[in-house]
Amino acid sequence: MDAPDATVVVISHERPALRDRAVRSVLDGLAAAGVSLPVLVLDSSRTPRAVPDGARLIHRPDDPSCVSKRRLAFELTDSAWVVMLDDDCRVVPDGLGVLLRTIAEQHPRRTGAIFVNADFVGERTRAFDAALHSDLLAGFADITTEGDVTWAVTTLSAFRREAVLGADLFARQRNGAPVGGEDVDACIRLRAAGWRLHGVPKVLAWHDTETWNSFAQNARRSRNYGWAESELVRHYPQRSRLGYENPVVSAALGALCARLVAGGRGLSPLSTAAAAATGWLVSEAVELAGRHPEATPLEVGTQTAWSVLYESGRVRSAARRRRPDLLVKRFNWGNPDAGRFSFRIGPGIRKRLLVTGAAAAATALLLRGRRR
Repeated sequence: MDAPDATVVVISHERPALRDRAVRSVLDGLAAAGVSLPVLVLDSSRTPRAVPDGARLIHRPDDPSCVSKRRLAFELTDSAWVVMLDDDCRVVPDGLGVLLRTIAEQHPRRTGAIFVNADFVGERTRAFDAALHSDLLAGFADITTEGDVTWAVTTLSAFRREAVLGADLFARQRNGAPVGGEDVDACIRLRAAGWRLHGVPKVLAWHDTETWNSFAQNARRSRNYGWAESELVRHYPQRSRLGYENPVVSAALGALCARLVAGGRGLSPLSTAAAAATGWLVSEAVELAGRHPEATPLEVGTQTAWSVLYESGRVRSAARRRRPDLLVKRFNWGNPDAGRFSFRIGPGIRKRLLVTGAAAAATALLLRGRRR
């Protein structure tokens, strides 16, 4: 096949074994497709390590964030297209051939990016199953039909360089989070600039479960994703909604219910805070169980712990930006094309608030009874 004008870039940080496996899958994929393309490895690890023959290492320890390395890829090459692969992924044997043919087909059209499906492979731990049955992997839904998509993940993807630079994607100063949110931001900006996003309903990459198999990895990921969500709210206020389910609103409601039930007597400020926190935790667990019915009770408990860390990421962003409004706003994932800030209180929110208040009130009664 005739190779399009493209460069393949592998993004990596402190995962040399996975990185080299990803690079070898790229080199094998290019050989299977019968084409020769430049292969760059952008590695921000503290110590530079040689890459497999056929690839070129770009060692940038000062660019540890995923966002900065993605932008760097387009600054280091003048190819018309850049194919990006995360280091914990591998291209399936014929994956690059399919993707490169798609690039050639889409190049004459106003297509800014191409996305494909990826399947998880490898050993699965309880932590992975908890993540699989949670909001962490909600964005990994498969592309079901060939054609335009609203947004998709960048696990294995191809971006037109002209579109990226013209729409100023992956800007370091726009997203303060180390990882997360850059795919949504890129898709919103591309579509706003008039570029199409093309989806390929085929599994062209394997995503290794190794990086999702521990509680700590997913805890760190949850914190970063929460941070990234607040960054999205900051940049796209018209696509946000009031977060009735977040800890700030829930704590206020829980504290109010606790004080009302206690009648203002026999309940210390610490007990009030404990009742408010319990109200949020119970309502969060109930909502997660309802949203992910396949999750076991242990998985729901694990997910609730990750939710606490997710919210800590949002708090960090709000504090860093000195924007207290970010504490009560959520990105409107259900309607990313919303044109205005939403105050709507649907049935799900009413149920959430009811559970929060009931759990806080019950905790207040229990604590007041123990004080007596």
